[in-house]
Amino acid sequence: MLNRNFLISFGLLLVVALAPLLMGGGGSPPPGPLSASQMITGPTVEGIFVMDPHEDAMITTLARHGSILLRHKRLAQPEKVAAAVFTIPSGFQLLKGCDTSFTTLRFVNTPNRTNALKTFIAEAGIIRPLFADLGITVPPTMTPVITRVKKQGCTTGGAVPGIPDPLGGVGKGMFWMIVEIKMQVERP
Repeated sequence: MLNRNFLISFGLLLVVALAPLLMGGGGSPPPGPLSASQMITGPTVEGIFVMDPHEDAMITTLARHGSILLRHKRLAQPEKVAAAVFTIPSGFQLLKGCDTSFTTLRFVNTPNRTNALKTFIAEAGIIRPLFADLGITVPPTMTPVITRVKKQGCTTGGAVPGIPDPLGGVGKGMFWMIVEIKMQVERP
């Protein structure tokens, strides 16, 4: 469970480090259900995401940028943490700005829709090293996926002063979510 001081410290770190880059949340993941030959398995990792889900840097200065912090705790071992910043790929459509009603559609892996972290984290060299920092090897046969959203929300503000907001003020701000991440694998 995240304590309040940790969240405040992490949030301040993100604001200071990424303030010029972050602001909103919404997009369309690739279609396709989980096949009968696939299953979801552990380990379970907690992820904290903060991202600007806006399409255009003219609306927010951090359009299509985000940060991720992963936390993993094993019994009788100290908690491990890994973090990175990333770019949301241009093929991942961001609509409606920060609208939490799109969170499951955009990011959560369900039996009817396969959503992987690599769908919205553009840099190929980020995901595997992050998990390696936690002591988790992610071979090509394993795909990290979000299986549950624990908490989510939007920050206030986020539009660039003096620039008209085509969303009419709806969906402003940065999108954040605290999630459960597991692995999608082929059944043995």
